Formats: sequence, C-alpha cells, structure tokens
Amino acid sequence: IVDWIQAAREDADAVILNPAGYSFYSVAIFDSLKAFEGPVIELHLSNIHARDELHRHSIMSGAATAVICG
Repeated sequence: IVDWIQAAREDADAVILNPAGYSFYSVAIFDSLKAFEGPVIELHLSNIHARDELHRHSIMSGAATAVICG
C-alpha cells in the first residue's frame, strides 16, 4: 500500500483508500498519505464511530482531507 501511495504522487490527482485494519496501527501508511500532495479520502464501509473504543479512532484521519464512513 505504501508503494502504491508513493507511486500515486507521480500520476494521480487524489487518493481514495479504505485502510481497513491498518486504520489504527500503520504509521507507514499514514506517513505516505501525509507526503501525498493531493486530496486524500479515507473510506470505511461501516461506521467506525459506532465501534468499540479501541477501533473508533483511525490514525489515517490525521492525513485525510475527508472521511466517508457508512
């Protein structure tokens, strides 16, 4: 995923990513998203705000321009 995000810096206008289980632990993905200069959309199929306390706060949100969750 990190390689994909870094490659997107060359030819993509935006990144839309469902980080799934990486949402809460992957500093490497977070750092690569911070380096991307375009919009970053964090996407979740479920409502992460309705989850247990440990899985309610995605670290990716700090790098995201917007968050979509269902």
